[in-house]
Amino acid sequence: MIENLLLFRIDERMTHGQVMISYMKKYPAKNIVCIDDATAKDPFVTSIIKMSAPSGVTIDVVNVKKGAEVLKTGLKSPTIVLAKTPLTVKKLREEGAAVDEFIIGGIADASNRKRFYKSIFISQEEADAVKQMISEGVSIDVQIVVSDKRIPASTLLK
Repeated sequence: MIENLLLFRIDERMTHGQVMISYMKKYPAKNIVCIDDATAKDPFVTSIIKMSAPSGVTIDVVNVKKGAEVLKTGLKSPTIVLAKTPLTVKKLREEGAAVDEFIIGGIADASNRKRFYKSIFISQEEADAVKQMISEGVSIDVQIVVSDKRIPASTLLK
């Protein structure tokens, strides 16, 4: 368990309205950490993400290596962590971050992805990563919006 971690969510859109409004009501974070290598390298996208912060909330955009360091050293205030795919969580765990629970939210359709659940699509590599992490004891649920009941990802894997 990572101290001060309120929620770890997979969502390709990172800090879109759903996270900023509904999840922030349920999980009143003071900080949001977005972990993604490509996003962290893009100053324009990073600045847009940071501008989406609600009043009183800071947003940090970091790559996987820095994200693992942040998670290993501990979060200083109540925090929501966002990543684009389960592969990021797998990499964080390989870097030594003790991520033992997360939810999968929005992942868009793409040519290499198949429907996992409703509007969530994952590739075979992502499905394999989810299966591996479940076998390692990580609790992974699917939840598109905060008002939805969480569904164990293990029940959706084939």
